[in-house]
Amino acid sequence: MSERKKVFDTQLYKDLPQDVALNSIAEDLAGLVLEAGDKPIRERINPRRFKIKEEKIIDSKTGEDIFGNWQPEGELGEKECNSATSFYRYLLDNSPGSLVLNVSPPGGISPYKEARINVGYKETDEDIVFYGIPSRLTPEECLQLALRAIKLSFVDFKIDTPDDLRDKVIPIIAHQENDPWLFLKYKLPLDNDAWDTIISGLPWKLKSEATTLAKKAAFHMGHMIQHASSNRDFILVGAYGERYMEKGGWKINHLGCPGATNTQLLSEGNYTKDVYGNARVISSGEGKFVHNCGNCGAPIFAIISAGYVCSKCGGTYKGC
Repeated sequence: MSERKKVFDTQLYKDLPQDVALNSIAEDLAGLVLEAGDKPIRERINPRRFKIKEEKIIDSKTGEDIFGNWQPEGELGEKECNSATSFYRYLLDNSPGSLVLNVSPPGGISPYKEARINVGYKETDEDIVFYGIPSRLTPEECLQLALRAIKLSFVDFKIDTPDDLRDKVIPIIAHQENDPWLFLKYKLPLDNDAWDTIISGLPWKLKSEATTLAKKAAFHMGHMIQHASSNRDFILVGAYGERYMEKGGWKINHLGCPGATNTQLLSEGNYTKDVYGNARVISSGEGKFVHNCGNCGAPIFAIISAGYVCSKCGGTYKGC
């Protein structure tokens, strides 16, 4: 199973110092239920803050250098890593007020079902704010959005197809006398009210609520991870965290048959995590994640499809 296909890979936290591990688990779990949540798009924007320290960009929650977290795979991975490097390098090298945009379309060489509009803003010499905005823009609409953004920039690269956007970043320079989000609202309208949502501060409110619950889950998961040894153990830890969040009201939007936890769906290729840290839907799958046998109650904790036979009672799963 490819590491890249795990949007919430609990094995990554095992060797981290305890405080870093717990903060990372909470941050990633909160981000997951926002980005892949069963909510309107305006409530699925995942905001993040980064600190600039000694020419590095540090995740303010986990203390990790973001440049060290990318492991590109294939053509798509290479393009995304190139764009993310240019995206953050622009913010690192330029003055406060710098604003940069990346448009990541669905389809093409990617398996993504949704678009993502990634926006970075340098608030001060030490502070960067980032928003990953989900969108239902089509590939062609993403292309047109990028072309409008280029008119607000000093760049002038050629874009013929939506896939040409994947390694491109667009600095926005015409906003200097305006609030950046208000400027984007009028100059680069999206298919949703994301800019108004950002202006209202709602993404930070929702992120705080999700993180508060995720920290409680992380406390238990940290102990479980330390005792985990097999791939199945780590998957079960992830399933525990996702179920904990769902019981707290943060339901994940599962495609296909409902009820699948995201960690398990990842093993079937339903979600991936792009280099900007966004959870991206990629396919619907055909199975259903089942916690326990509906006949005898024996634990299953796996995605199963019609014809699955319970090893304890012999009952046969008939499908969704």
